Amino acid sequence: MTVQKTLACALMLGIVLSANGLSAEDQSSDTGDSANQIVVPRDDVTELNAPRVIVSKKRVAIAEPFMMRIEVVAPAGSQVRFQSMEQTLGAFNVLNVTDTPDVPVQTADSDDRLWVRTIDLETLQFGTQTIPSIEVMVQASDDGAEERTRNSEPVAIEVVSVLDPEEQTKPDVFRDIEGEISLQDESSSASGFGTLWWSALAVVAGVLGGVAVVWSRRRDRSMRWCRKQLNELKDRSLNAPTEYVDAADSLKRVLQVSVVGASGMSAPAISGTRLIEMLSEQGYGETELESLRLAFVGADRLKFDSRRDQNVPDEVVDAFRDAVDDAVRRVATRREPSSPAKENA
Repeated sequence: MTVQKTLACALMLGIVLSANGLSAEDQSSDTGDSANQIVVPRDDVTELNAPRVIVSKKRVAIAEPFMMRIEVVAPAGSQVRFQSMEQTLGAFNVLNVTDTPDVPVQTADSDDRLWVRTIDLETLQFGTQTIPSIEVMVQASDDGAEERTRNSEPVAIEVVSVLDPEEQTKPDVFRDIEGEISLQDESSSASGFGTLWWSALAVVAGVLGGVAVVWSRRRDRSMRWCRKQLNELKDRSLNAPTEYVDAADSLKRVLQVSVVGASGMSAPAISGTRLIEMLSEQGYGETELESLRLAFVGADRLKFDSRRDQNVPDEVVDAFRDAVDDAVRRVATRREPSSPAKENA
């Protein structure tokens, strides 16, 4: 009886972990509503106010998709237009856009209507990133009414390399099992034990497989972004001080994105020196660490020398170009994040 109860708990835990880790969307910290549902505003929201913004998460891992929803309430018969969307929105990549127009507001006393735009986003930049305001144009149904523009409030999103364990899954939170498993006889007990055991193993295997697929896709997006940024750096002209600074910052950002996924760190942004120290603790080989040191030193030297009155020395620019070429080779041969290169010094 005790063994079967334990296995039943493990089975339920696996189901909860699978649902939370692979398909469930986190709820917004500001509201109790799911970002996947159309939320009808309260009865007091009947005037044309600023668009209401809801995000599924305010703390995400790098390259982790999340959802933002914009709601606009306007009188029946109004014409509502959201601003056209590009491939990026601030520091975020736009993955998908869905509009749900002219939905009845069932809880309102008036005949107001609801317009909803849902946007799937992700970013490959660390630190606190801001989703800029979204323009919404509203024109009342009255003849001659002019079109009015409303802007949503910007939303700050904290982007970290890896979510803390307590934010990924909560193995100590699951539903109680109601009732007991009745034992028929010794043979049926053995059969039930075997079935439950294999069911638990199947759930665990499904969870691990799903996590591997999600991580693989996220890693592929990160590596594609790194390769694109490095190719642009190779062809970028370096003449003005601002160009030196931008190029140095871009290289350092690419270096962090290309290696931080393998480190298990959750710091939103760290210095190059601290990054190398933490990678060393993770077992990275001295050859790769030395290559990273030289790359960060080259970027910092280029950025520092760009502030001087005289021109940046050619050897500094050449060292930076060499660091970019080395980063291109490193990204092209990057191993899986779960098995960082452990080279002998």
